Amino acid sequence: MQSSDPQHKGPVTIPPPLALAAAARPLDGSIGDAQLADAIRRGSWDVERDLVVLVGSSPAQAAGGLRRLGQQRILWFRTGDEVEADPPAGVLRVDHLDEVEAAVRALGVLGDERIGGRALEAAQAPLYDQVTARIERTRGERALCGEPGCGIAVARVRLEQGLANLPALCLWPGAEAIGGVLSGAPLIIVAPGPSLAHNIDVLRGLRGRAIVLALSHAVVPLLAAGVTPDFVLAADGHDVSYHLAGADLSGIGALIATATAHPHLFRSSAPRKVVLSEPGPIDAWLAELVGGAAAAGDGAVLLPSGGSVAHVALALALRWGCDPIGFVGLDLACPGGRVYVEHCPDGEVRAAPSADGRSVTLEGWGDGGTARRGRELASERQVEVPGWDGNPLGSTFHLSMAQRWFEETARRVAGAVRLYNCSEGGAYIGGMRHIRLAGLASRLPPPAAFQASAVVARAIAQIEPRVRRRAARERLIELALELRRHQSPLARETVSPVPLLSALVDAEMAGEPRGARGIGEVARRSAALRRWAAWLEPRAVEAERALARQDRTSETMRIRVITSSVGGDPT
Repeated sequence: MQSSDPQHKGPVTIPPPLALAAAARPLDGSIGDAQLADAIRRGSWDVERDLVVLVGSSPAQAAGGLRRLGQQRILWFRTGDEVEADPPAGVLRVDHLDEVEAAVRALGVLGDERIGGRALEAAQAPLYDQVTARIERTRGERALCGEPGCGIAVARVRLEQGLANLPALCLWPGAEAIGGVLSGAPLIIVAPGPSLAHNIDVLRGLRGRAIVLALSHAVVPLLAAGVTPDFVLAADGHDVSYHLAGADLSGIGALIATATAHPHLFRSSAPRKVVLSEPGPIDAWLAELVGGAAAAGDGAVLLPSGGSVAHVALALALRWGCDPIGFVGLDLACPGGRVYVEHCPDGEVRAAPSADGRSVTLEGWGDGGTARRGRELASERQVEVPGWDGNPLGSTFHLSMAQRWFEETARRVAGAVRLYNCSEGGAYIGGMRHIRLAGLASRLPPPAAFQASAVVARAIAQIEPRVRRRAARERLIELALELRRHQSPLARETVSPVPLLSALVDAEMAGEPRGARGIGEVARRSAALRRWAAWLEPRAVEAERALARQDRTSETMRIRVITSSVGGDPT
């Protein structure tokens, strides 16, 4: 497939702060307006990257002064109960501690950015400490699993799923292996928002003119309308295999699943799979187990995450070097209370407003949908976002934070790649060009002889599964011995030569209250290291046994093929 831009420069790397830093700096303490202003003037504070946190009821004066000094990122934790408490221009408002994680993710303050600020009223000083502690915890979780919200419990699940997926990781190529062929090609990301219904007919005519990357939730309505996507992306730690239930996946190029996805996805009917690795030590360790796939050039794609599959899709398209990149069905709003396009799984879900109109609850999952998604029914703040056509749309706080992430990303890649929002009927996304899909289609090059299945098949042909399995088995055996040594009563180490183990301990320690640090920290780190070693050892042993079983099965099949080809009997 040919690029629609002869000046295309190849893969786009999202610059910091979305790129994962090696380690997050500790949060600075609360500082006053004068001290922060002085730091800004001296140049020791980065007004574009660093974050100011204000906690209280009236931020206008403090925020106004900071904005005049060029401060870009200001987070206001509102403490009053005024219904119409809109934030000053350029200020992001949160109302609850549960909203802090999404706000930090949207702002991209996940690396080594400095964080300062103050309580606007003296009585709010303890709350300021809680807010900054939540930010610090969120950044620690990001360092562990590549995205906020990945706490210790989630890390355990992802490790177990990743280990269960090892046999599949030895069979399938990484997303990077197919990126070179796609560089410069137009790509359309298909999300499952209600507005998708307006564009399905146009998508049908894009065959060969643009790569169609569908989120797993959108596959069923696409196939029902006669649109076969080139790739399907499933980037959720929960079991979302029900998105694909009953779908004929034989025509797609590949199902792209994360290395720590639920194992059911790697057992789906898709004839080809591609492995996508997310940032953080868990996915890096899994890639290393199968022979250092990233170093070999066909493995981990280190992606910044905005917390949703659509964010991962954009980061993947940028990494592949696709240009232009268009979105359809990316509503980021709930027009008429609808959340998903009709005829898709969960298509009956509705955003139900509360009696006072201040919050919404997603209802109507049905058939245990919340259990399959790993989520509970919960209400969240109702907000308005600007619509694609300029009219306001009802949305939720978390969807508005997803919108903010896209805007931050669009700003950072401006001039390097063209982004189009073709989700007519959805939210407006600053930094993207807003055009109907038919208009974008008219600008695309003529159809080309492109077959996603052939591209993936060539990547699969370069893999030696037996070599990968045996490399992984050797590393797992070495790991089990090292983990056993860590469990000795005489072991007193606080840092392990196994980077994953040290990262798990770091994440666990990051969740401790500030006052607990420094008092017996060495003993607590040593104990945490022993606990994690005891937890991981039996799982590593079982993973090695699973690979050994697959080795024996593959060897038996290989002998049968050889025997049948020569007409003999090995016995």
